[in-house]
Amino acid sequence: NWQDVRDIIGDAFTDALGRVRYCMPTTDSNRARWPSHELWQQFEAVIGNDLLQNCTGVRPSDVMDANRVAKMRELDRQILGLLVSRAAASGVCPDEFYDFLENHFEALKRYSVDHPVPIDERLGRAASRYRFK
Repeated sequence: NWQDVRDIIGDAFTDALGRVRYCMPTTDSNRARWPSHELWQQFEAVIGNDLLQNCTGVRPSDVMDANRVAKMRELDRQILGLLVSRAAASGVCPDEFYDFLENHFEALKRYSVDHPVPIDERLGRAASRYRFK
């Protein structure tokens, strides 16, 4: 919500300031040694002073980690829902559900081994859909 944005906007700008810099070119071929432009120094001062109350110390990596955990939790719920549906379609009684899970995971392992696309390729494609690092 908007309050969340207000709470962390200072963190976002501080992170951006650590990644980007507006410099004054010199004859030095190493850009890292170029001095920051005066306008950029003023911008850094404004961010450092005026947005201090809008900093919580949240780092982008913290947000990415939280998003990754939330995604894993969401996928686990979806997997469980599918397995409950699969068990119901198989006529599994509630007291047989956990045995069904163990047996079905063995079947899933076999399906994975027999799949025409190797697991490393499938994992690579799946991993490329998520940017948590």
